[in-house]
Amino acid sequence: MDTPSQLRMLSITAELEDATVVFCR
Repeated sequence: MDTPSQLRMLSITAELEDATVVFCR
């Protein structure tokens, strides 16, 4: 039962995590 805003936050968080991993390499 996720609202569009929550899904958007999750996607943004995932993108930030991916960017952090690439930046730390």
